[in-house]
Amino acid sequence: MSTHPISSSAATAAAVTSKAIERMHAEARAPLLAHFLALSDADRRLRFGRPIAESVIASYVDGIDFARDTILGVRDDQAHVIGVAHMAFDGDSAEVGLSVLPGYRKRGIASALFGSAVARARCYVRGITMLFPAINAPILRIAKRFGMAVRFSSGDAEARLDVRSTPAAPPTNEHRAREFA
Repeated sequence: MSTHPISSSAATAAAVTSKAIERMHAEARAPLLAHFLALSDADRRLRFGRPIAESVIASYVDGIDFARDTILGVRDDQAHVIGVAHMAFDGDSAEVGLSVLPGYRKRGIASALFGSAVARARCYVRGITMLFPAINAPILRIAKRFGMAVRFSSGDAEARLDVRSTPAAPPTNEHRAREFA
């Protein structure tokens, strides 16, 4: 298994909070691939909804349409991608997938990425959807924090949000979202 050496020291994690969310383009394919390959098998299941092999992840990254979709990322001090939001557009809606490397979780990075995705989506679509395993408690918390309607079915969850009638970031997370904007 290929992994990306990412430091998760407290000093590095604290420095990340001063980093901005960036829109990523095609030249970021290699860092994106490294990010997804750094996720454990369990984390890959939570992010992609099922167990997923390295070759499938590589095909997924190769297939990202950077002209159509929006990829947002946060990097650490060594420029490694530590958090990603992939917003795939389809008609009047977009599906968002989020991932943050383990050493950087519980710092508001995923919420900030999602808030930025919601703000960007307002310009293009009416709604955002997140599909995820129902056991993905962090994504469920984000969905609830942003006021998404969540439906559960057969161990999976689907969260929907009308982005044109919702604030870009929940009031309880405004400060954290501004840190990454």
